[in-house]
Amino acid sequence: MHIAIIGAGAAGLTAAHRLTQAGHRVSVFEAEAHLGGRTHSEHFGPGHHLDTGAGWLTSAYTRTLGLLDELGERERLHPLHASAPSELVIGGDSYSGAGMPRAANTGTALVPPEDSDALRQWLKSLAGYPPLGFRTDFDHQSAEEHLGPVSPSAARYVFGPMFEGLFAPLRDQSAEFLRSWIAAARVTYWQVEGGMDAPWMALAARLNDVRLNTRVTQLRASGRGIEVVANGSGRRFDGAVVAMPPPLATRFVDRSLDPRWFAALAYESVRYVGQCRLYLAMTGEAPTAIHRRPLPMGLLASVEWQSAKEGSWGACPAGWQWALICANEAHNAELLALPAGQLAQRLWAAARELAPGLPELRAWPVHHVVRWEHAVPTIRPGHFRRMAAYNRQPPVVFAGDWTHQACVEGAVRSGEAAATAFGLA
Repeated sequence: MHIAIIGAGAAGLTAAHRLTQAGHRVSVFEAEAHLGGRTHSEHFGPGHHLDTGAGWLTSAYTRTLGLLDELGERERLHPLHASAPSELVIGGDSYSGAGMPRAANTGTALVPPEDSDALRQWLKSLAGYPPLGFRTDFDHQSAEEHLGPVSPSAARYVFGPMFEGLFAPLRDQSAEFLRSWIAAARVTYWQVEGGMDAPWMALAARLNDVRLNTRVTQLRASGRGIEVVANGSGRRFDGAVVAMPPPLATRFVDRSLDPRWFAALAYESVRYVGQCRLYLAMTGEAPTAIHRRPLPMGLLASVEWQSAKEGSWGACPAGWQWALICANEAHNAELLALPAGQLAQRLWAAARELAPGLPELRAWPVHHVVRWEHAVPTIRPGHFRRMAAYNRQPPVVFAGDWTHQACVEGAVRSGEAAATAFGLA
């Protein structure tokens, strides 16, 4: 069969690779000028790049690591050294420490002893839980409901800052999503030499037909196959893998192609949160290494500022310093609407309140605005039950991290499942 792959991120490229191995022909369509989706890395010069979306791989990413082994890319993995210890800033006071934050001056714990004991017992109950797999036992609950009886203070001071700036408020997340991510945290973390997208570019080089700057505008039935309209031209295929965030794909996927699974997956209601970040770099050493998170979160989720010798989100040259300013997901919609210059100014000005010594914006020779309108899927209560029931049936099969877990491993597993649905040629 000749199968169209819509989207050249980790899910789409994995599906294309596995389909090719199964003897099928594939054509990959990517609207952007680059490969990799949220694994994209922005390069500023030799030995200097920023991983703009996904920033690491872990030992829990078993299918991803297996794929890298196949591609001969495993040697690219190096231990993650990116961030200073996290520090909560509440009303001007600083709290830090692994797991249970304490006041820097008094040692007072934010989470009281009785809550800490209950939390430790709950964490023990997750031993053996499948990291980055998912169950459906607690999928009817939100993470906030699930944590309430365990430790309300832990929900506020430990898991809230950990998840809400990136994903969504705990009240909007499935309890199963929280449980599986906590289980997945007990792992080894790695960065990818050359950028997170380097293995995906190596994979794409093995494929015969990858088309960048090619935007699909319509997908419709054509006999027993599928017609793909891209850049104004239509072409018939035997099947298609749609490996894009649903909010983007609903613009061109006709729900009549497979009304059963549109309804069963609640495809048109799947939501993503955006991400806005500002990366800064300049020569010289940072005066200290900081990673501050305000609570309650306002415009910002975090500010990091440190020297390259202490690590980076990608690679930063020796003798340089860098800062990464991340917006709170609750403000991304308004920030995404701003011109890049205004967005950078707003993030920098807010960061100065958390890191008063941060140099003027114009002093940084490297400054890069990261915008992801559809960055991370919101895994709401009930989501995993729908995914567990999804029976992938050609000619149209959906892939992407939203069908499994919000990470690279979820994307890879979804791509493999999509390819399996088409069987051998």
